[in-house]
Amino acid sequence: MQESTKGTTSNAIADVIWFIAALGAINWGLIGFFNYNLVDAIFTEGPTRVIYAIIGLCGVASLVLLPLMRVRPGLHGTPAEARGGYR
Repeated sequence: MQESTKGTTSNAIADVIWFIAALGAINWGLIGFFNYNLVDAIFTEGPTRVIYAIIGLCGVASLVLLPLMRVRPGLHGTPAEARGGYR
């Protein structure tokens, strides 16, 4: 039986948004615990404000996506698949 590809773009977009938001959270944790700014270390010369803006937008987008994932489980499979159940 062929797997459905419906929603794979949504999955990829959601994964990228959450990954960038997680990197932002890790950066804030590094700043808080060790006073080390990973974004500034990686982008020594350049558009760090743009990077911070992208991370902030991804954080807001993840707040919007999380409730949608509960309402529309099709973004990451059916609820039974999420629990490891039947197909």
